[in-house]
Amino acid sequence: MTRFSLHRFTGLLPLILLLIALSTVFLFGNDRGYFYRSWLHNALTSNYLVVTANLSYKHNFLGFHRQTLDANGTRSYDPYNRFPIGGYALIKLAILPFDGNLSAQIYAARMLMLLFFVAIGVLAYLSLCRLTSNRWIALTATLLSLSSYYCLYYNDMVATEACPDLFGVLLVFHGMVIFVQKGRFRQLLVKTCLALLLGWHVFALLLPFIVLGLANEFIKVRPACSARLSYPIVLCLSLLRSRYLVLGVFALFFGMAVLSFNFANEYFALKGERPLVNLPSFRSFLYRTGQNESFNTLYAERLAWLPFLKSQFSRIGVASLPYFIAPEGLPGITFGIFIFSACLIGLMFVRHKILLATLALFGFCWSLPMRHTTAFHSFEGLFYIGIPLVLYSIVFYYIHRLSSNRLIVYLSVTSLLIFVLGSFYMSRVGDDAEATEFHKAMIADFEAIRKITKGKKIFVPQSTFDHEFSGARQSTAYYLAGSIILFYNDKHKVGLADFVITRGREEKTGLLTPENRLVFLYDNTSLIDEYRSEYRSVTSNEPVVRSNFDIFMRKRTLYYVRPRCISPNPRERFFLYIVPVNKNDLPQDRKQDGFDIRRTKFWKNGRIFDGKCMVTVALPQYKIASIRTGSTIGNSTDEVWAEEFSLSE
Repeated sequence: MTRFSLHRFTGLLPLILLLIALSTVFLFGNDRGYFYRSWLHNALTSNYLVVTANLSYKHNFLGFHRQTLDANGTRSYDPYNRFPIGGYALIKLAILPFDGNLSAQIYAARMLMLLFFVAIGVLAYLSLCRLTSNRWIALTATLLSLSSYYCLYYNDMVATEACPDLFGVLLVFHGMVIFVQKGRFRQLLVKTCLALLLGWHVFALLLPFIVLGLANEFIKVRPACSARLSYPIVLCLSLLRSRYLVLGVFALFFGMAVLSFNFANEYFALKGERPLVNLPSFRSFLYRTGQNESFNTLYAERLAWLPFLKSQFSRIGVASLPYFIAPEGLPGITFGIFIFSACLIGLMFVRHKILLATLALFGFCWSLPMRHTTAFHSFEGLFYIGIPLVLYSIVFYYIHRLSSNRLIVYLSVTSLLIFVLGSFYMSRVGDDAEATEFHKAMIADFEAIRKITKGKKIFVPQSTFDHEFSGARQSTAYYLAGSIILFYNDKHKVGLADFVITRGREEKTGLLTPENRLVFLYDNTSLIDEYRSEYRSVTSNEPVVRSNFDIFMRKRTLYYVRPRCISPNPRERFFLYIVPVNKNDLPQDRKQDGFDIRRTKFWKNGRIFDGKCMVTVALPQYKIASIRTGSTIGNSTDEVWAEEFSLSE
């Protein structure tokens, strides 16, 4: 009995070590309670969280970024409804208990992604155990494959097309292994359905499996034909009976049903005002499959086949080496080609050729037809994980055959240490202390704002979606999920809103969040009354200069006023070249120029109310001889003046 228990424990030991290693991803890392990693990691996390936060029965489970008001005051939506609902639903369940606590919701969503990552490792291990018949080989290959930059950097990125989608792929691959070895077909169909509820990448796994499986069946059929003319008939009968074909047809129809649900949901949410081809999700499908000519022209050089393939082989190189040994960018294109070639050559000497070839090729089966989206998303490197899994399995299988079992155990322990060290070093990749403090303060401010504004209409300057404001375009929309958001560029008037959010603190009546540090909420009625009063007092006199913006001066403040505000105006920037009476009043770095420079943007110092625009700029306290000022529309860095004026104080 003791011997049996010891033998059983020894059999479970590799799995226990795997779970111990994978659990370190929960221990290491920056504070995961905010959007802390820049660029794609940040943007996608906030993007999927805002869609998840808005997911509800009230909106027929439509995935959307924002709800706003159109020109007629009718509520409208900005859909982001192109992926299956399964991943969103699981994220929703994870964040639901923490309603009102933004930091806890972000943390819970990240923990869910890490659970998917651990499940990916377990599925890869179980599949390789069956294919290699050695738990230590499976452990070593799994840990080394999961140690790459892509796996460790993107494992907590909240995106259904990352770890949840990859989990679905590995779930179906495990089903394929059981089907080939034990003939259990129904479990493969069930796993395929579950995977298609999480994402679309599983089609890239099914494609080589079905094609290679059918080709293998056709090869076996030919010797069974006694006459040459009977071969086409036997071939057709074999095709109709093939479970590979049944699997392909079943997956195709189930995937179409999921996508049809999305399209129908989106169509009815938009009140049937748009034809199918104009739905946002359908337009996304066209862009992702290369049917958008303007996009293809804009990025023609990057989407050309040679540069695209170079970038993909570079990703294979990054995906095949542990992060602790080779940080991102170190492996080159040549190394990626070598790894892929070695993998293909190794497939010639293994037993389960179809299964391992399927695992190795599915990354390319997705990236090649979808290059118009994979070229711009570095996290797609996750889906080349099949190549290192196959290559490491083959290499360590032959190492084990040529050496003792003890060596492969030592290699497994080494791979465990490599994974843990990689996870630890990756935890240091993120924002610095200053940025961390900024994100924490931003979330605290919006938690106070959300308690007051949920379900109300909020006027949010377009600039609040800039990276300077909250770290990612969609993060503000996530902070304000459940509210109706009004913008400048939608030609909404601030008067439609119940509240106004600004980055500037103004000691006026109507400030509702005096304890906030970065973002401030105002009662719109009180704020508009203040603006009206200030506008009347300023414009009671003739402007100093009339232009696109009439310019007034009052109490050492320059006012730019436009009685009729149109949509481009809030994007304007203002420049002031100030010449003092005494040049010694200038800052040291400006004395050689002979004038001071002040710049401002509308979103920093501008307001819109009652269809009017007003921008205020405080002037320096020294005596001013003249001012030359103007405004420029757009984001150009060139100081191209729309208007120039000379002013004397």
